[in-house]
Amino acid sequence: CRQPSVLWLGPAMFMQWLCFIGPSAFMQQEAKRYYGLDASLAYTGALSVRGIVSLMISPWLGAVSDKHGRKHLQAWKVFAQLLPLVALCFDAPDSPFRGHLAFSLLALSGIGGNAFGLQFAYCADIVLRDARLSLNATIASSLAVSFTPAFIIGPILCNAVVQHLGELVMWRALVVVGLVN
Repeated sequence: CRQPSVLWLGPAMFMQWLCFIGPSAFMQQEAKRYYGLDASLAYTGALSVRGIVSLMISPWLGAVSDKHGRKHLQAWKVFAQLLPLVALCFDAPDSPFRGHLAFSLLALSGIGGNAFGLQFAYCADIVLRDARLSLNATIASSLAVSFTPAFIIGPILCNAVVQHLGELVMWRALVVVGLVN
């Protein structure tokens, strides 16, 4: 049995991290714009709720993916991750509704579940039991390799786009990257 290629995983995870980590400083700025001194509390609170929602929904998503397949739920994960970015794509930066919607959707984006469970489960489905350890090690390496540059390049790239093209272009570009992913 030939081990399937996981070369797609590195770029896919890089784009996922780029959409999540890249705009984090701008999300904090959005929080400050809408919530003033409570910005860090609003951002941390939304991320905490996101984590709790993800923790609660992941077993259900696992059961659904066992029954209906894993590939379709990958699209669900991308949809969930893009929720807060889509809210910020509208040109109304001074609207409190935009900020409240973005942070509510950030909290709800946990409906996508665990960040990596589906990738590991999908690969486990298509590889014989004896080859899974090697494949899982390769996947874990791909995740680590994609995380590091996204963590460094993402904020720099987002800042460059904002400086040269504007914040609205950055939010829209991130949605496009997520959809391409």
